[in-house]
Amino acid sequence: SAVLSLDPSVNASATTSYDQVTIRGTAVSGYQMYLNDVPGMFAQYKQATNFLESAEIISGPGTGYTGTAYHSSPGGTVMLQSKRAQAKPNRDVTITYSGRGSVEEKVDVGERFGDGGRYGVRINALHVDGETAFKNDKFTQNNIFVNLDQRTKNSETNLLLGYLINHQVGRQKALSFRS
Repeated sequence: SAVLSLDPSVNASATTSYDQVTIRGTAVSGYQMYLNDVPGMFAQYKQATNFLESAEIISGPGTGYTGTAYHSSPGGTVMLQSKRAQAKPNRDVTITYSGRGSVEEKVDVGERFGDGGRYGVRINALHVDGETAFKNDKFTQNNIFVNLDQRTKNSETNLLLGYLINHQVGRQKALSFRS
């Protein structure tokens, strides 16, 4: 959500249990975001972002661009694209330490196959475990996403498969008041 806040019409905030984005003062939940042009593929809880390539914001009503969704926000639309295999193979491993003792391990592997790189496979996996910035708040997330795609001169096909599980103990709860 930090990348989304680079747009001046967007306010991105997060707690240890969920991410929230507001566009032009109107909340946009994960259900209202589009993933690879499909609405409703996210949920309200803490989101995985390790498999995302880009995020685009349409500030203001996006129904002219996306059509009418079953649940849309008048503030705007968030369009997310998953990582796809690039022309050059990649093999990346990242380990991050943060919070009060949280360790995050990420793997990102991608390659193209076939005549002219017609078929692509991109695998992203993540494991994060440990205490967050809040004392006694432990967060664990495991996920794996596999993106399969096919590119020809006349068409492009994409299939994204994923598994995500979050577990949190001792999370902080917050109340907000508006006048």
